[in-house]
Amino acid sequence: MTADKHTKRAARELAAREGISYTAARRRLADQGPADEALDEPPRLYPIVTTPCTHGCDGTPHPGYVCETWHPFNNRGNPLTSWATCQAASLPGRRAISLADRFQEKPQYGYSQDQSWVLAAVYAMLLDEEPETVPDPHRLRAAVEADDIAAVDALMQPLDLAAVRLLGAPIEEWHTTGFPRLRAWATRVTTTEPDEPAWDMALIEYNSRCLKLAERFLKSQEERRNYNGYMETEPVSWWFSVPFLTEMLRQTRGGHPLGTRVRLTDGRPALVYGLEWGQAGPPVAYRVRELVPGKYGNEGKLVPKLGGDGETVPAEECLLLD
Repeated sequence: MTADKHTKRAARELAAREGISYTAARRRLADQGPADEALDEPPRLYPIVTTPCTHGCDGTPHPGYVCETWHPFNNRGNPLTSWATCQAASLPGRRAISLADRFQEKPQYGYSQDQSWVLAAVYAMLLDEEPETVPDPHRLRAAVEADDIAAVDALMQPLDLAAVRLLGAPIEEWHTTGFPRLRAWATRVTTTEPDEPAWDMALIEYNSRCLKLAERFLKSQEERRNYNGYMETEPVSWWFSVPFLTEMLRQTRGGHPLGTRVRLTDGRPALVYGLEWGQAGPPVAYRVRELVPGKYGNEGKLVPKLGGDGETVPAEECLLLD
């Protein structure tokens, strides 16, 4: 709508409201200055439905009302649904915190640095770029309303599996594939405007969280001066989430825990430090480091062989060490 049409409409509304002629209304608006003549349409208020809509609702069941997408924390007021279940179903950040709380090994002394935001950023990237990892909304809502956290974890398993494959890749693969992919996603999120404005509060909140995660990742790559006066970037512990992601998958699908000592079919002892997962079932392979006799104070002990990334061995060739 042009500025002249705005002015004419404003003059008609002013004349009707004040009981004056159209010409007098135009003169009064002109006296207010040119800045007020080109005002945009005033914002319109739309009522929002009080009950979350089902997935895929087109607004037909509630004409004149804006849809509200269901969110796991819509059930936090339900005495039959626990906070832990709502947290485990809330993506991207709260699920990362939930897995760390439930499956991360707690240090005996001191504290561990919280790097769960890296996993949250990976979740956001995967949900954006790999639609097949998005959990079914109908089944997820049913699992949350039934307070079944095991069902929530099962629905999230494709997403968790994609995350552990990305973060648990060998170092060279992470630096050549995983890290550049995450940086490209963060750059796109922070520089691209959405095609359409979001009206749904749940979607607005989700987009805001993704934007904050992307900005935090990019900010961590900016050089800053440390306490010693040297310029450095913030260390991003991409491996931080792998142990508790692996443990969560292992408890449901089986396999040797990280740190298990095994014997290979050729008789060599080895230490498990990574698991390779298939689409279903237990691990298909293990990443291991050969155990060798220790030196320099470790005489009489078997210690992992230093250097390199170890080797990948099929699961059937890794037997528990006697």
